[in-house]
Amino acid sequence: MTPRARGIAALLALALAGTAHADCISITGPAYGQDFDSLASSGTSSTLPAGWAIRETGTSGNANGLYAAGDGSGTAGDTYSFGTGGTPPSGERALGTLRSGTLLPTLGACFVNNTGATIDALDVAYIGEQWRLGALARGADRLDFQYSLNATSLADGSWTDANALDFSTPNLSGTSAGARKGNDAENRAAISGTLSTLALPVGGILWIRWNDFDASSSDDGLAIDDFIIGLPGAGIPPKLKISDAIADEGDAGITPLFFSFTLNKPAGAGGVVIEYATRDISATAGSDYTATTASVTIPEGETSVVVSVDMLGDTAQENDETFAVDVVGVTGVAIEDGTGIGTIRSDDLVITPIHDIQGNGATSPLANQFVNVIGIVTGRKGNGFFLQASDAEADADPFTSEGVLVFTGAAPSAEAAVGNRVRVRGTVVEFARPGQLPITEISGSPSVVRLSSGHALPSPVPLAPEMTDPAGGFGQLEALEGMRVTGSLTTVAASDGFKTPYNATGGINGILRAVITGIARPFREPGISVLDPIPAGGTSPPIPRWDGNPEIITIDSDTLAASAGLNGATYQLDLPAGSVIEGLTGPLDYDFGRYTLHRDPMVPINVTAMPQPRAARAPSANEFTVAGYNMERFYDTIADANVDDDVASTTAYATRLRKASLGIRDYLHAPDVLVAIEIENLRVLEAVAAKVNADAVAAGQPDPQYVAHLIEGHDIGGIDVGVLVKSAPVASGKPRVGAVSVSQPDTDPFFEPDRYLNDRPPLILNAVVNYDDGRAFPITVIGVHQRSFNDTELDDASGERARRKRLEQAKFLAAEVQKIQSASPSTRVVVLGDFNALAFNDGLGDIMGVTAGTPVPDEETVTPGDGVDLVDPDLLNLGELLPPSERYSYSFDGQAQTLDHVLVNEELVVTTRAASVDHARINADFTDTNRSDANTPTRMADHDPVIAYFDPRPVADLAITAMANSAVVPVDGTLAFTATVHNNGPEAAESVGVGFALNAVLPTMAVAAPAGWNCDTAQVDAGRTSVACHASTLAKDGDVQFAITAIATPESAHATVSLAAAVDALSLDHQPGNDAASASLEIAARVDLSVRITGPAKKLHYGDFAPFAVNLGNAGPYTAKQATMTLRGDAPATTVSIHAPAGWDCTVQPDGTGRFEAVCGATALLAIDVNQHFDVVVNVPSRPDSTGFLTLTAMADSASLETTPADNSASYSNRIVGVP
Repeated sequence: MTPRARGIAALLALALAGTAHADCISITGPAYGQDFDSLASSGTSSTLPAGWAIRETGTSGNANGLYAAGDGSGTAGDTYSFGTGGTPPSGERALGTLRSGTLLPTLGACFVNNTGATIDALDVAYIGEQWRLGALARGADRLDFQYSLNATSLADGSWTDANALDFSTPNLSGTSAGARKGNDAENRAAISGTLSTLALPVGGILWIRWNDFDASSSDDGLAIDDFIIGLPGAGIPPKLKISDAIADEGDAGITPLFFSFTLNKPAGAGGVVIEYATRDISATAGSDYTATTASVTIPEGETSVVVSVDMLGDTAQENDETFAVDVVGVTGVAIEDGTGIGTIRSDDLVITPIHDIQGNGATSPLANQFVNVIGIVTGRKGNGFFLQASDAEADADPFTSEGVLVFTGAAPSAEAAVGNRVRVRGTVVEFARPGQLPITEISGSPSVVRLSSGHALPSPVPLAPEMTDPAGGFGQLEALEGMRVTGSLTTVAASDGFKTPYNATGGINGILRAVITGIARPFREPGISVLDPIPAGGTSPPIPRWDGNPEIITIDSDTLAASAGLNGATYQLDLPAGSVIEGLTGPLDYDFGRYTLHRDPMVPINVTAMPQPRAARAPSANEFTVAGYNMERFYDTIADANVDDDVASTTAYATRLRKASLGIRDYLHAPDVLVAIEIENLRVLEAVAAKVNADAVAAGQPDPQYVAHLIEGHDIGGIDVGVLVKSAPVASGKPRVGAVSVSQPDTDPFFEPDRYLNDRPPLILNAVVNYDDGRAFPITVIGVHQRSFNDTELDDASGERARRKRLEQAKFLAAEVQKIQSASPSTRVVVLGDFNALAFNDGLGDIMGVTAGTPVPDEETVTPGDGVDLVDPDLLNLGELLPPSERYSYSFDGQAQTLDHVLVNEELVVTTRAASVDHARINADFTDTNRSDANTPTRMADHDPVIAYFDPRPVADLAITAMANSAVVPVDGTLAFTATVHNNGPEAAESVGVGFALNAVLPTMAVAAPAGWNCDTAQVDAGRTSVACHASTLAKDGDVQFAITAIATPESAHATVSLAAAVDALSLDHQPGNDAASASLEIAARVDLSVRITGPAKKLHYGDFAPFAVNLGNAGPYTAKQATMTLRGDAPATTVSIHAPAGWDCTVQPDGTGRFEAVCGATALLAIDVNQHFDVVVNVPSRPDSTGFLTLTAMADSASLETTPADNSASYSNRIVGVP
């Protein structure tokens, strides 16, 4: 508690618990109080005030039962002793929490009734303090107050909400998140209420607790202080607050500022004595005001008193200045607001036009200068208002804006009403968040003076698509900053909002993301946004950057209305993505990386809300389907032990079951396998299955007879991955899907000591899909839910841990897939679910690339080691086959993106005719207001379910044979082949194709095909001639025969013509060795060879060398292939020599009988009409007498067709004389 409130303790009767309940606080007197100043102020500790307790669950190392001393600057989830800083500085403490994704804190206390009588009611009061703002532009975080009459600790029992005692973030303003001073008035709230109908008996135990609500984005640091609990009327002290004050300083002399101290109920006996003191903020005591330290009393029975502080006038050109009046001591009250702000409004001015302040560049030429500016108020918001010059005051430069934001830091005064012409005094500031564009503001506690009222607002500037070129970068609307604009905008995401998924509740907050109508919907792109720093010292290149989609415009549909005193909720636009808003008009702001159009509530608009929910396509009769659905924290109504689960109401649980059933049956068409993600336990998944099955029967649909399978993981929130398997029988009596096994990986390593790598381990289903005709298709389905993006962008240890864990999970999953593929290459694998990763390298890591075996080089990401390739063959992401406009399952910050992927391995691809994906468009594009509507599937969750379709290929062993109808075919003759295709089964072959190719240019090639077959015309390419034939099917055991013919051309003379035949089909062929065949024949040319032999006319004389001449010719009409001349004679081979013409080779060999045989072969084709002359010399052998002869015979031959064989041989014979 603050020093100002220390007197509270003196009013309270404090008593410790008796021996029966030594750990609880005894209620023996009227009231008990706790200021928490005994908490540790440094380091960590487990020491708490008696009776108080904390509980920490989660995977964080801080879930250790210790609290840490902090001042709100820390970002880690933990229980905290908040303190230091504040106004005035002190060492006081407050007990608080900061929730994170890995730590869920609860704090509370127990009390025992030792009053001697039943307690029917208790008054509770405390001060809620905000020590940290976790994120901008979101709703308030809160501490939820509950009590229990049967609990024995913070973790058990049944609890009742007491919402009046909840503490919600009091201060959402500011330009950046971070530490807040919990003792400052704007960061505190006085909370009080009554716990009624307790009927707490003597000795009975009452537990109270504060649960830290899970806010979107980073949570706030919230704490409790100055706690009081007591019997009704026991003296809960009044609450004290001090007012603010403002006045013109004057040119000289003294002007008083008046401050009021006010109680919420009359002061008690003796009154309330208040000690107060002034403190400099931007004003300086002595020159701007008179420092004051004094005391004042609110008399008994009164509720207020007024004090004054003197301002000192001057004529200096300066901004408005402020000082504080702090309560520094008080007794008998609780301080609700202990600081009053005095504003010294400067009244010395020179007017500067708005366009001169804005300039025609990205920043103001008058930055950091004090200015006076006049304009018309065009819109008010919670921390400022928009000011614009009248149309008549605008300059002629289109690049200078005529509007500006006046930043007041809190709600603007009534002076700044819309339509008022006002004078503003302040400092020109270029406000910019890290990495973002600056926006020109009038800031520095500006003063506002109304000059006149009722003015027409300046004319809005029409917006056109070319003003926000998607490739044009940020800053394209700089010239319109702060001005009124108008146009038609198309939403690119559903209206932002808030949700409690497990309780089927949600709403909208008035914020939308849109583009100027005519611009395409933006999608998330590879790399790190140019608006975000690259952590871990990374640089670009090589790390990719993406442009952040500068075409997106934020729409704030209700802020101006609410700030104008209207019911802002009636102006909030509840629209799905794709809706068109025509005539949207208002001032253009810039913050959080986006230009923001604030809707003017006075200007009518025309809205076309689109689209309606859209079902995924229905599967064909031959397809089976596998779907994945992140069902977003699907809890039932039971609080389970040993897990930090949420508990749904009975109505909410029934609503969610109904919505899930509608989505699964009507929009996913009851998939054969459904991987269900974020399911509390098997009990819940069985309830989903039972609901779907029953609803299907009631609706006249086939009963899928879903069977649920789920294995618990390690997630602190109790969410798991499960699977629904359709067990309805097919015609054979077998289940549609037979689950062979359901398991998790054999090992799940520790990522850190006592921390599993996989909070939600992959779930592996081995199953068989059965068909009515008896076919069976084995499939392995791996369901996944990987670590989220949370904290991955941080440049600290927690960011490094988050990135590393995501990578290690991806590597683990990749290794598991590879293990399956290596052990059984024929296993068909589909990996699907919520990967919490983009399909491409997001710059922080390439999670999908690592998982699929297609990683980018390691240096192209922030995370070391993610260039590793662990999968071969690679996996295919089926989502990349979708049209680009359909590649999303989730929407974040206006960017459509895919987090839910379907990966398949090569074996699954080759064993299916087709594989594809679709989405049921029932969640991502719709707002959270749909969550409670049980009659529609929309927004049951925040992800669109993904569904994959697989069309199995039939199995057929096709075989082909080929033969030539003759071995030789003459030129100009018809060459003919016969090919036969046979289907060995076991199923009919589909989309059968047969190809025939001849290795020659034979354009007359034709194929005579059987009925039901179609053959293309012959195609000639690269010296080959081919024909393709195809048919839709070939029955099991069917045969078809093809006749292949062609006319042999002269160019093919002497060639060996080969037919290559091959058969293929869309069906699977497990025996590919018989899918090809070949046959050959020769193309022979016609020739007319002749041979003559001449020799000596006189008798041959023994021992002489007798000359002979052999002449061979080719009368055509074609050259002769492989021409030969064979000469035989009755002389020893050693006595014979032959001189052959060029291009011939001759050999002379004995024939074994004393005779010789000479064979001469042409080394090239034998030309037409060219005489081939062979000179033969024979050493005339001896004979027994002079009656013996020498006889020679010459023969001509070739591989060609001989037309006149009669002249293909010739002989010579002569007597040998001179026999010795």
